[in-house]
Amino acid sequence: MRKFSKLLLAAVIALGLGFTACNNDDIDMPDQEKGNTHVSVALKLGGGAATRALPNDYNDVGEWAGKDEIKTITIYVSDMSTVATHNFFVGTDYEVDGNLLKPLATAAIKTTAGLKKVFVLVNATSDALNQIAEAGTNSASFEAAYAAILELENSGTATTVSTSASKIAEAGSGEDVIMMTNVEPQTINVAPNIDEAATIAGENRVSINVERA
Repeated sequence: MRKFSKLLLAAVIALGLGFTACNNDDIDMPDQEKGNTHVSVALKLGGGAATRALPNDYNDVGEWAGKDEIKTITIYVSDMSTVATHNFFVGTDYEVDGNLLKPLATAAIKTTAGLKKVFVLVNATSDALNQIAEAGTNSASFEAAYAAILELENSGTATTVSTSASKIAEAGSGEDVIMMTNVEPQTINVAPNIDEAATIAGENRVSINVERA
């Protein structure tokens, strides 16, 4: 009987631990996303983006005509140790206001308080996203991969587009989809206990300039 009681007790403990694990929302979540605060990112488009293209207002390669189409925004938040990735869509998570991309409620990013470094890709291509994904979440590896994206810059002429250029841009029937990167990453000291509404209103807000890659 004593042996049976011990086995029963062990089974109950194991079952309890199993339920705890199943109900732990933090399992497999990056530390930054376990936080109790939020940050938001506003973007300013440079280099003639979102307006009709003018000669030499971006790298002078190919014949990109018309207006830029802004589709996706990928934001990387680094705590100087690990990097968390957040993907958003224009029209759903961001609104376009002239040359500004303003975050909506769904673009509030959950994170922890403290110093953060923020990077951005607009209209990220699969080549760029794969390059960064392969680097993993280590901050140093990520920053090296992000910097290497700029090596995909154009190397053609005014009438030809190189293979590398095709990795950062594609010409549509009416608008161009050209990848944009941050001019400089921005650092923000994130305050604690800021909810989604407060960060969209301007608290814990970082503003970043982006331009065509």
